[in-house]
Amino acid sequence: MARFRKWLRGLLSDVHDRANDPEAPEPALSPGLPGLPPTRKHVLTPHPSREDIANGARGGFFERLPRELRDQIFIFAFGDRIVHIDLQFKHPKLLDPSRHLAHAQVSAKADRDLKAHPRWTWWSSVCHRHPIAEPWDDRCQSGSARKMCDAFYPGDDCFLGVMGWLLTCRQAYAETINLIYGCNTIHIRSTALLESIHLMLLPQRLATITSLELLWHRLEYYPSEGSQRSQGEVWSHYSTLMEKASKAFPSMRKVYVSVEATPYINKHSGGDVAYHERQLLEPADAMMRRCGTILKDCQIAPNQSLYKMLMDRAEKAGARIEKGGIGVGSWHRFLRPVVVDRDDQTASQAGYWVRQGKDDTPLWYLLP
Repeated sequence: MARFRKWLRGLLSDVHDRANDPEAPEPALSPGLPGLPPTRKHVLTPHPSREDIANGARGGFFERLPRELRDQIFIFAFGDRIVHIDLQFKHPKLLDPSRHLAHAQVSAKADRDLKAHPRWTWWSSVCHRHPIAEPWDDRCQSGSARKMCDAFYPGDDCFLGVMGWLLTCRQAYAETINLIYGCNTIHIRSTALLESIHLMLLPQRLATITSLELLWHRLEYYPSEGSQRSQGEVWSHYSTLMEKASKAFPSMRKVYVSVEATPYINKHSGGDVAYHERQLLEPADAMMRRCGTILKDCQIAPNQSLYKMLMDRAEKAGARIEKGGIGVGSWHRFLRPVVVDRDDQTASQAGYWVRQGKDDTPLWYLLP
């Protein structure tokens, strides 16, 4: 019986359909990422200023409505949402005639053609996850969000639907493009996209992004070699991602980072919790200092097993702890204080919250 239990644990811990999982790492030896061309054939926003476009604009919408009212209309139509942007190197999805019944035309089966060569695939949609679900529990790319669309977002399209308006005229583009990036929360789960985002988006677009959700799961996988990273390499990669995020988004005011950087850990596993605590929090401290007083709301969500160990240490150290919610919607977090420079002469007390992230409890651990 003991041998059977050991075999079953090993089987359950390895069973995972990476081909169909939106969080599965890119296959090994992926080719170079696509990017913007070095030069553009046409300038969409002429210089020296956007005001020159407005001065020459014609039409009832632009002539009769003041700019403040137009901005409110743009935000209502295209803003105040969570928007997924994702780029992954995977096998192409199989066509499903019923995909129109799923969120953002993503089949609930999400089957992929494993016989075809993998390729870089861009994907974007408006987020329709459950209103109380954490970002790490987002299931929009699995197709299972369709019931959320109907229950909590009736009448709200799964896509932003802004392209037609942007192509209407240059003034429509000039007045709207920054609001799209600045008035939405951008959700990115692809580390490959984050690391090369300067090749995908123009610097002026990155500079307008203020709110982000970043998911860094399965950092132990090393795509370029098709092998596993060591724990030290995992934390080094995490530190690099933290630095990249703070430099790529200079106007970042709000960020949520879900990170899965350690295997399952508990008080019996013998893991060095102090070591993991330093590796997790010190890069976050450095990000806070680089961002200064611009970053107002920062939350770091490590995988659940590591978080529980960190929470125990925080409670013993007398850290500030907050709790809220009821039942499945309950949450708790502790504050990590950081001193940031306000100007050349003074510094101010800031900090960020550490909260529970992805549930990493292995299936074999639930067996009797």
